[in-house]
Amino acid sequence: MADAPNKKTLYEILGVEPAATAAEIHAAYEALAASAQGAAPVDAARQLALKEAHGILCNERRRAAYDQSLRQRDLPPPIELADDDDEGPGPGRKAAWVGLGLVLIAAIWWFTRTPAPKPAPARAVPAAVAETAPAAVVPAAATAAPTQEPVRDTLLHGATWRCQGPLTGRGLELKFAPDGTYAGQSDGQPVRGDYKLAANTLTLSDSSQTNPFAVEELAAQRLVISRGEGRRLTCTR
Repeated sequence: MADAPNKKTLYEILGVEPAATAAEIHAAYEALAASAQGAAPVDAARQLALKEAHGILCNERRRAAYDQSLRQRDLPPPIELADDDDEGPGPGRKAAWVGLGLVLIAAIWWFTRTPAPKPAPARAVPAAVAETAPAAVVPAAATAAPTQEPVRDTLLHGATWRCQGPLTGRGLELKFAPDGTYAGQSDGQPVRGDYKLAANTLTLSDSSQTNPFAVEELAAQRLVISRGEGRRLTCTR
């Protein structure tokens, strides 16, 4: 097998038959690679040829493409190299090995390139089918959920709410605007700020504090909110 790199096919480089199994190919590569590694000086071109042949023939897809190429086209004529005993060291021997490496790399690239698969053409839908196809049905819950909070917000808007409870002092009146602000009077003094209704929480914020209230009831004419521990406000329009 010492002259394996001089063979013209990848099978001959590794010294195996075209019908060899992956295990046989790997075993042949291991033996040849060990021999090339132990050679002095190290034969870099031979190691490259062995490695490339092993990489292709041990890969099922790349080997199939290579075998197909052997059946469909003639290989380029082999490059005959002189034995080490017939040619002494020098620039001619080095150039021959470099040339062999370039030919092998070019052949491997040519054999293994695979054109990208073309996308299947889209199937046209007949006009009759397109016109009679039923519209997708959207579950009621999917459409109702995003509008739930805006609908509840509108219950706050409009008339002034008059609130009674332990937090109102002598009186509390609030009017909620659609832009998220509120205004009114508390103990006869004007109050204003921002509000936010999220889930079951109504949050009132002014320049000095923020007060979250749990919404216990919200209807067209009645609003009940609480801060816990009996601090409940009942508001009516």
